[in-house]
Amino acid sequence: MVKPKVALIYKSDERGMSGHHYTTGSYHFFVDGLQQNDRIDVTYHSIARKLHAADYKGHDLLLVFNLIEGVDWSELAEINKPKIASNCDGHRIPARIDLFDKCGIGTFINSGSTVYARKFLPERFHYCRFSFGIDADRHISPPWEERLKKPILVTGEM
Repeated sequence: MVKPKVALIYKSDERGMSGHHYTTGSYHFFVDGLQQNDRIDVTYHSIARKLHAADYKGHDLLLVFNLIEGVDWSELAEINKPKIASNCDGHRIPARIDLFDKCGIGTFINSGSTVYARKFLPERFHYCRFSFGIDADRHISPPWEERLKKPILVTGEM
């Protein structure tokens, strides 16, 4: 099976991708979570001021984290690949709709509810909600026999 090559693009000074922001949910989803998915090949691209279309040849999908001002995104429109934008704050969507249109982004993902996102996102955009979570095997307790290290004999005398 050929794995699709995904480019995760983010601004170099993006606090949410530093791993040191007060909330690290997005960081762990986009960095740790995507790396654990063995069906895709993810590469990470930090940009400072300008996105260069040539850097993304050979990628099948572009995932833009927090499409924000301060970066020249103009060449993103030249890339004829599917593009998905993520934004942490749904209420900031209206300010970015023109940018989504200029860049050719038709899909938006977020961890917020669909009802909330649809208050701000026009119907022409596809919306997908993802959930933050933990690995299923991290919350399963080991059997009692494995946890019992030094049994305490209770004789009844206290």
